Amino acid sequence: MHKQLIFIGIGLLMAASGLVSAQDFKGNLRLGLLASQVDGDNRDGYHKPGLYAGMAASLNPPETNWEMSLGMCYMQKGCKTTDYHLTLHQIGVPLQFRWNCLKKYRVDLGTSLNITPWVIERRNGDVWVNGDHPYRFFEWSVFGGFDFKLNEHWDLQLHMHYSLLPVGKSLYTKYGLRNNTLELSMAYTF
Repeated sequence: MHKQLIFIGIGLLMAASGLVSAQDFKGNLRLGLLASQVDGDNRDGYHKPGLYAGMAASLNPPETNWEMSLGMCYMQKGCKTTDYHLTLHQIGVPLQFRWNCLKKYRVDLGTSLNITPWVIERRNGDVWVNGDHPYRFFEWSVFGGFDFKLNEHWDLQLHMHYSLLPVGKSLYTKYGLRNNTLELSMAYTF
Protein backbone atom coordinates (compact mmCIF):
# COMPACT_ATOMS: atom_id res chain seq x y z
CA MET A 1 0.00 0.00 0.00
CA HIS A 2 2.80 2.42 0.92
CA LYS A 3 4.64 1.71 -2.35
CA GLN A 4 1.50 2.52 -4.32
CA LEU A 5 1.12 5.86 -2.53
CA ILE A 6 4.76 6.70 -3.22
CA PHE A 7 4.36 5.92 -6.93
CA ILE A 8 1.14 7.96 -7.11
CA GLY A 9 2.89 10.89 -5.35
CA ILE A 10 5.85 10.72 -7.74
CA GLY A 11 3.48 10.58 -10.70
CA LEU A 12 1.58 13.65 -9.49
CA LEU A 13 4.82 15.57 -8.98
CA MET A 14 6.00 14.69 -12.48
CA ALA A 15 2.66 15.78 -13.95
CA ALA A 16 2.72 19.05 -12.01
CA SER A 17 6.30 19.79 -13.08
CA GLY A 18 5.06 20.12 -16.65
CA LEU A 19 2.59 22.81 -15.55
CA VAL A 20 4.93 24.90 -13.40
CA SER A 21 8.51 25.97 -13.92
CA ALA A 22 10.98 27.91 -11.78
CA GLN A 23 10.47 31.02 -13.94
CA ASP A 24 6.84 31.21 -12.75
CA PHE A 25 7.87 31.91 -9.15
CA LYS A 26 8.68 35.34 -7.75
CA GLY A 27 9.54 36.62 -4.29
CA ASN A 28 8.42 39.79 -2.56
CA LEU A 29 9.10 41.78 0.57
CA ARG A 30 6.44 43.97 2.21
CA LEU A 31 6.67 46.73 4.77
CA GLY A 32 3.78 48.84 5.93
CA LEU A 33 1.64 50.39 8.62
CA LEU A 34 -1.49 49.06 10.31
CA ALA A 35 -4.42 50.84 11.91
CA SER A 36 -6.32 48.40 14.10
CA GLN A 37 -9.14 48.00 16.54
CA VAL A 38 -10.58 45.05 18.43
CA ASP A 39 -14.28 44.47 17.76
CA GLY A 40 -16.20 43.43 20.87
CA ASP A 41 -14.22 45.47 23.42
CA ASN A 42 -16.67 48.42 23.46
CA ARG A 43 -13.96 50.80 22.16
CA ASP A 44 -14.46 52.14 18.66
CA GLY A 45 -11.99 53.44 16.10
CA TYR A 46 -8.80 52.47 14.34
CA HIS A 47 -6.62 54.23 16.94
CA LYS A 48 -3.87 51.61 17.39
CA PRO A 49 -1.00 52.06 14.93
CA GLY A 50 1.21 49.08 14.20
CA LEU A 51 3.87 47.65 11.95
CA TYR A 52 3.49 45.12 9.15
CA ALA A 53 6.54 43.31 7.72
CA GLY A 54 6.49 40.21 5.56
CA MET A 55 7.85 38.15 2.72
CA ALA A 56 6.24 35.75 0.28
CA ALA A 57 6.82 33.51 -2.70
CA SER A 58 4.25 33.77 -5.47
CA LEU A 59 3.31 31.58 -8.41
CA ASN A 60 2.34 33.51 -11.53
CA PRO A 61 1.85 31.17 -14.50
CA PRO A 62 2.60 32.82 -17.86
CA GLU A 63 -0.30 34.06 -19.97
CA THR A 64 -2.70 34.10 -17.00
CA ASN A 65 -4.18 37.00 -15.08
CA TRP A 66 -3.93 35.45 -11.62
CA GLU A 67 -1.28 34.54 -9.10
CA MET A 68 -1.11 32.80 -5.75
CA SER A 69 1.34 33.45 -2.91
CA LEU A 70 2.30 31.94 0.42
CA GLY A 71 4.23 34.02 2.91
CA MET A 72 5.19 34.83 6.46
CA CYS A 73 4.59 38.13 8.23
CA TYR A 74 4.78 40.03 11.52
CA MET A 75 1.88 42.27 12.60
CA GLN A 76 1.22 44.55 15.58
CA LYS A 77 -2.52 44.54 16.19
CA GLY A 78 -4.66 45.70 19.09
CA CYS A 79 -6.53 48.75 20.34
CA LYS A 80 -5.73 52.03 22.06
CA THR A 81 -7.69 54.61 24.05
CA THR A 82 -6.61 57.25 26.57
CA ASP A 83 -6.68 54.80 29.52
CA TYR A 84 -6.23 51.42 27.77
CA HIS A 85 -3.64 50.03 25.35
CA LEU A 86 -3.56 46.45 23.97
CA THR A 87 -0.81 45.22 21.65
CA LEU A 88 -1.01 41.75 20.09
CA HIS A 89 2.28 40.80 18.43
CA GLN A 90 1.40 38.24 15.76
CA ILE A 91 3.26 36.05 13.31
CA GLY A 92 1.16 34.98 10.35
CA VAL A 93 1.23 32.64 7.37
CA PRO A 94 -0.95 34.26 4.68
CA LEU A 95 -2.22 32.44 1.59
CA GLN A 96 -3.19 35.04 -1.00
CA PHE A 97 -4.93 34.91 -4.38
CA ARG A 98 -4.50 37.88 -6.71
CA TRP A 99 -6.44 38.72 -9.85
CA ASN A 100 -4.79 41.14 -12.27
CA CYS A 101 -7.98 42.83 -13.46
CA LEU A 102 -6.31 45.75 -15.26
CA LYS A 103 -2.75 46.50 -16.28
CA LYS A 104 -1.84 48.28 -13.01
CA TYR A 105 -4.70 47.30 -10.69
CA ARG A 106 -5.11 44.01 -8.88
CA VAL A 107 -7.63 42.54 -6.44
CA ASP A 108 -6.39 40.42 -3.51
CA LEU A 109 -8.26 37.86 -1.40
CA GLY A 110 -6.72 35.57 1.15
CA THR A 111 -6.65 33.87 4.50
CA SER A 112 -4.03 33.76 7.21
CA LEU A 113 -3.27 31.53 10.18
CA ASN A 114 -1.67 33.69 12.87
CA ILE A 115 -0.13 33.00 16.25
CA THR A 116 0.07 35.51 19.08
CA PRO A 117 3.21 34.72 21.08
CA TRP A 118 3.38 38.07 22.90
CA VAL A 119 0.65 40.30 24.37
CA ILE A 120 1.09 43.62 26.18
CA GLU A 121 -1.91 45.14 27.96
CA ARG A 122 -1.84 48.49 29.78
CA ARG A 123 -4.71 49.87 31.84
CA ASN A 124 -4.40 53.06 33.94
CA GLY A 125 -0.64 52.63 34.31
CA ASP A 126 -0.72 48.89 35.15
CA VAL A 127 1.08 46.62 32.66
CA TRP A 128 0.46 42.92 31.94
CA VAL A 129 2.72 40.97 29.62
CA ASN A 130 1.23 37.61 28.57
CA GLY A 131 -0.50 37.73 31.93
CA ASP A 132 -3.84 37.05 33.51
CA HIS A 133 -5.92 38.23 30.55
CA PRO A 134 -6.22 35.22 28.25
CA TYR A 135 -6.01 35.80 24.55
CA ARG A 136 -6.05 32.87 22.16
CA PHE A 137 -2.72 31.76 20.79
CA PHE A 138 -4.13 31.01 17.31
CA GLU A 139 -6.08 33.41 15.12
CA TRP A 140 -7.59 32.61 11.74
CA SER A 141 -8.31 35.68 9.61
CA VAL A 142 -9.37 36.66 6.12
CA PHE A 143 -8.23 39.67 4.16
CA GLY A 144 -8.99 41.46 0.97
CA GLY A 145 -7.86 44.55 -0.81
CA PHE A 146 -6.33 46.26 -3.79
CA ASP A 147 -2.86 46.68 -5.26
CA PHE A 148 -1.61 49.43 -7.49
CA LYS A 149 1.46 48.49 -9.52
CA LEU A 150 3.83 51.48 -9.50
CA ASN A 151 6.41 49.84 -11.79
CA GLU A 152 7.91 46.42 -12.51
CA HIS A 153 9.13 45.94 -8.93
CA TRP A 154 7.07 48.19 -6.60
CA ASP A 155 3.41 47.88 -5.52
CA LEU A 156 1.27 49.99 -3.20
CA GLN A 157 -1.19 47.79 -1.29
CA LEU A 158 -4.32 48.51 0.74
CA HIS A 159 -5.84 45.56 2.63
CA MET A 160 -8.43 44.95 5.34
CA HIS A 161 -7.96 41.98 7.73
CA TYR A 162 -10.69 40.51 9.95
CA SER A 163 -10.64 37.62 12.46
CA LEU A 164 -12.87 34.68 11.66
CA LEU A 165 -12.26 33.15 15.08
CA PRO A 166 -12.29 35.25 18.26
CA VAL A 167 -8.92 36.22 19.76
CA GLY A 168 -10.44 36.32 23.24
CA LYS A 169 -13.63 36.54 25.31
CA SER A 170 -15.67 39.73 25.33
CA LEU A 171 -17.63 41.20 28.21
CA TYR A 172 -19.92 42.99 25.75
CA THR A 173 -20.84 40.49 23.02
CA LYS A 174 -21.28 36.74 22.66
CA TYR A 175 -19.13 36.74 19.51
CA GLY A 176 -15.87 37.43 21.36
CA LEU A 177 -13.01 39.79 20.57
CA ARG A 178 -11.97 40.01 16.91
CA ASN A 179 -9.11 41.87 15.25
CA ASN A 180 -10.17 44.40 12.64
CA THR A 181 -7.20 45.92 10.81
CA LEU A 182 -6.45 48.25 7.89
CA GLU A 183 -3.06 47.84 6.18
CA LEU A 184 -1.19 50.22 3.90
CA SER A 185 2.07 48.74 2.64
CA MET A 186 4.70 48.82 -0.07
CA ALA A 187 5.86 45.59 -1.70
CA TYR A 188 9.06 44.97 -3.63
CA THR A 189 8.96 42.03 -6.07
CA PHE A 190 12.17 40.35 -7.23
